[in-house]
Amino acid sequence: MSIAAGAWVHTPAAPEQTDALIAELAERGIRRVCAIAKGPSGTTFYPSGLAYTEKGYEDAAVYGRLVERCRRAGIAVEVWICTFTEGGRSRFLDEHPECRGRSAGDSTVREDCEAFVCPAQERVHEHELALCREALGRFPGVARLHLDYIRYPWSNGTVCRCRHCCDEFRRKTGFDLTRDVIEGGDRENPGFEAFVAWRCEHIRRFVERARALAKDCGVGLSAAVFPFYPSIMFDLGQDWVEWCRAGLLDAVYPMTYNSSPLMVGRYTSVHVSLLSGLPVQLCEGLWIRDWMDEARAGHLVHAALDAGAPGIMFFTGQSLARLSPGFLPPLTEGPRAEPLHK
Repeated sequence: MSIAAGAWVHTPAAPEQTDALIAELAERGIRRVCAIAKGPSGTTFYPSGLAYTEKGYEDAAVYGRLVERCRRAGIAVEVWICTFTEGGRSRFLDEHPECRGRSAGDSTVREDCEAFVCPAQERVHEHELALCREALGRFPGVARLHLDYIRYPWSNGTVCRCRHCCDEFRRKTGFDLTRDVIEGGDRENPGFEAFVAWRCEHIRRFVERARALAKDCGVGLSAAVFPFYPSIMFDLGQDWVEWCRAGLLDAVYPMTYNSSPLMVGRYTSVHVSLLSGLPVQLCEGLWIRDWMDEARAGHLVHAALDAGAPGIMFFTGQSLARLSPGFLPPLTEGPRAEPLHK
C-alpha cells in the first residue's frame, strides 16, 4: 500500500534553507507541500499589491525558488492562504477597520493574538479572494490553492456581532443576534438553529467562490479543517463534510493535532467513514512536535494508517526534516501487522 505524504511548510527566506529543506523532504518521501503565502497576521510571503509583505520576502524569487525546487524534486506545491485572519500588520484592516470581527461587547476578536475579520462581509470575501488570485497568478505551475483558517474563531459562539452581522441576521432570520443567540450555544435559545446555519452558509459561500477561482486558474482546491465534526459546525461554522459532498474540495486535511495514537486512530476512523465513496483526497494532518522522536511520531502515523487514512499531512515540513531520512519511506509498505492498541 502506498500513501500520499505531504507537509505544511513555512517558506524559508534564505535560498540555502529552501534548497536544504526541499531536498530533505524529498528524501523522506514527501510528494506535496503546502507553502505558506499569506500568514495568520495578514502579511504575505511574496511581494503583494494587496497586503503588507513580511520582511525578507520582498523579492518574488524567494517563494518562486521554493516552487521551482519542488518542481525539480517531483513535489507538488499548494499555495497556502490563511483566510479569515488579519492580525498584527494587516493592510486590509488598516484600510477597512469596519471589517474586524466583533464580540457582543464590540471588541476585536482575537485568537492566539491574531485578529479575525468578519466572514459575513462581502468586502472581506472580495479581499481574500483577490489575494488568492494574486498569489496563484504570481507562481504558475502550482497544483492547488490551499485554504486555512477558513472558519470563525474559537469564541464560544460569540462571533461575529458587528453591525453588519446584527442587521443581516435579523433581516434573514427574524432573530436578534445579541438577544436570541445565547453565548455558549445553549440549545434552548430561540435563534440557535438559525445561527448555526447562518454562519455555516457564509463560510460555504466563500469556499464555493474559491472553488470557482481555483478552477478559473487551472488548479485544484484543498482545505485544512478541524477534526471535530459535526460539533465544529457550531463552534466555527465549518461544515467541511458538506463541502466534500458538494464536490467543492479536491482534498481535505483534518488537523488531528493530538499526541495520543489512540485518539488519532479514532478521529481518523470517523473521517474515513464520513468521506467514504466521495471523490476527495483525505490526508490526516499530524503535528510532529519538537519533543517527538521517530518512534513517537511513527506511532501517530501508524495509528492513522491502521485506521484507514489514505494519506498523511505533516505539520510542519521543518519538524519532519529533523527526523531521520528512513522515518517515512517504510510506511509506504503497509500498515502495522500488529495493532498499537489492544
